[in-house]
Amino acid sequence: MKTTAILVPIDFTRAANNTINYVMGLSKQLKTKIVFVHTCSVAYPSSTPIGMAAMAAPVSRTQESQ
Repeated sequence: MKTTAILVPIDFTRAANNTINYVMGLSKQLKTKIVFVHTCSVAYPSSTPIGMAAMAAPVSRTQESQ
């Protein structure tokens, strides 16, 4: 199976910049494209009794059909 793309999470840290340099070289060797995805940390209320469920938003039937 041939690799066609490399997915790279980026958060604009020094480590991410090092990763970009590495992936660019790897991509040239493998002749693939690079897909960057901006990632970030999100704080959530883990100390609440329901944790992440507090952040869930209900989906209406009209939203589901779109």
